[in-house]
Amino acid sequence: MFWRRALRQQFASNLALDLDAAERRSDARQAAVLRVALITIGQITQFCRVVNVSPRGVEVRLFSAVTRGTRVRLQLPDTMRVSGTVVWSRDNAAGIHLDAPLDREGTSQYGAAFDPKRRRRLPRASVAACARLRLGALTYPADLQDISPAGALLHTRKPLNATGPALLTLPDFAPIPSQVRWVDGLKIGLLFNSYLEMQTLAAWINERQRVDLGLI
Repeated sequence: MFWRRALRQQFASNLALDLDAAERRSDARQAAVLRVALITIGQITQFCRVVNVSPRGVEVRLFSAVTRGTRVRLQLPDTMRVSGTVVWSRDNAAGIHLDAPLDREGTSQYGAAFDPKRRRRLPRASVAACARLRLGALTYPADLQDISPAGALLHTRKPLNATGPALLTLPDFAPIPSQVRWVDGLKIGLLFNSYLEMQTLAAWINERQRVDLGLI
């Protein structure tokens, strides 16, 4: 029937337009849904989640409020660093206009950093805290150097000559089942058995930084 043929043609035309628009949006904005980054606001550095990135801007989800006009610095996976200004803020979401645009190659690399088939180094927050690392029947006093949702760097106070399953204990934080992945003198690289809950980790880091800076 004529009306059925016309309907199919209209549907095909609309689908082609939708696909073309989607391709243009994809070219302009690399989706980076719920990916981890570090954001520095003033003296405080905290974790955030990157939702979208374009050559001139980044949309993030934060665990604390930020106001329009605030200057920020972002550290993304694989040590990419950018800076910019908050141009809008709504609840825990914020849009950041970058000082310098990312070129096409840079934007593509950013997208590639979030390829789920590739393991990338997450940014780590520098946090000073006393720690204890239990490995088998032995417990090692240590100092936390930095931490991410996936792992941590410790400096032990006596040599550790083994790798394998371990339990990390930090002040005011639930014990973290881990794996000692490498040992370099007194430096220990830990991989957590499961990702830490982002909001809990962000709140813990924020509290420790504010205490260290004398803000509370």
